[in-house]
Amino acid sequence: MKWARGLSSDLVEVIVKGVSTLGIKVLTLIVGLIISVILGQELGPEGVGVFSFVEKITLVAYILAIFGTSEYLMKNVAIHLERDNVEYIKHYIVKVFQIVSLFSVSIFLLFILTINTSFQNYFIQDERIYYPLSVLLACLVFRALLTSPITAFLKGIRKTWQANLFQESLPLILRLFLLVLFVYFLSNNLTVAVVAEIFFYSYLFTFVIALGYSVFIQKRIFREKNYLLAKDLKVKEVLRSSFPFLLVSSMTIMASNIDVIMLGVMIEDLSQVGIYSVASKVALLSNFFLIASNSIIFPKIASYLDQYKLPELEKLIRQVNIGLFIIALLVFVFGYLFGEWLLSIWGDGFSEAHRILIILLGGQAVNIATGCVGGVLMMGGKEKDLSRLLMIMTILNIVLNFIFIHVYGSVGAAIATAICIGLENLIKVYLVYKSFNLSVLPFFKSKY
Repeated sequence: MKWARGLSSDLVEVIVKGVSTLGIKVLTLIVGLIISVILGQELGPEGVGVFSFVEKITLVAYILAIFGTSEYLMKNVAIHLERDNVEYIKHYIVKVFQIVSLFSVSIFLLFILTINTSFQNYFIQDERIYYPLSVLLACLVFRALLTSPITAFLKGIRKTWQANLFQESLPLILRLFLLVLFVYFLSNNLTVAVVAEIFFYSYLFTFVIALGYSVFIQKRIFREKNYLLAKDLKVKEVLRSSFPFLLVSSMTIMASNIDVIMLGVMIEDLSQVGIYSVASKVALLSNFFLIASNSIIFPKIASYLDQYKLPELEKLIRQVNIGLFIIALLVFVFGYLFGEWLLSIWGDGFSEAHRILIILLGGQAVNIATGCVGGVLMMGGKEKDLSRLLMIMTILNIVLNFIFIHVYGSVGAAIATAICIGLENLIKVYLVYKSFNLSVLPFFKSKY
């Protein structure tokens, strides 16, 4: 291939596999935008604020339910597949399925038992939140199992675009279909409660389809019945190994969602939460190229680190990061010039979030430009270092949000979030250099 001349074979593999994955990401981006616009136009800033607050709370419950097993399973599947130890993979899948099922059901039951006691009295005082929160937590088991073990297993065997289809695109496509059917064909008024029910069915249907596909793939891989002779994994062992991933993922989720949660708690006007959440969603959409490249490159990182092929890994990451830096710059310029017009598509009242969008895009630009540094630390066995960093940054994020929200409101939340995103990713770059002697930014001299 003429276009591949001068590029490493690994980068060519990432690009070729990335075409399908990027297609799925683009589809996800488009469908997600359409859904967000429909919700903005039908629910208004206040309704969007209520549902965004509920969605962020259930996201925290979701991270606790999977308990870091997604990254743990993907890493071990990729490593054992590379070593041709297929018989070990089955054990990882079964144990992760058992753990995630137990945790997700337990979280839902805990919510049901506490909804009329401490949960109601000390955390949530708005009655509009109870029903949609109950519905989204009811589908927690489907959502959690969809991520781990189903899509984690698919990513581990490098069926990346299929995993992204089930984890991201298909639920969104089903939601869009149900939303359009309800609003435009049945001509009903959309409420936050109905949106929650649509989310429930989208996760349920996606889980059933993804489970069937995963079972089909596993039957092709596990044709030999000797996997029962493999090392007997203990639940305690899986939990111990997954716990660092839980810390990393939970701190990451808290860091990226604490702004909306604290706004919902600290500001009585939930319309401000809705306006901020739309700006935040648009800003987060800017890093879908980073997410697409990470989903492809993560199994490669695990394999290279396991074989200690550091020069090849550094070359691959630096080449990918050149493209990501250009994308980050273009996205920020576009948001600065056309952000106000873009936000007006969501309906009346949302265009005032332009200043919030610019601030958040600044933080996301650093996140995109630094590439997969977090993945290198996770796959390289530096989960404890990463978890300590994320814990410190989460505490800093909470403190800064508390201070700036009191002073500047939703704009203050954007300032605090952007500062923490940028600082966190720059520290990750330093940790990768210190731990693996890898110079991942293309502006600095290569170590190999």
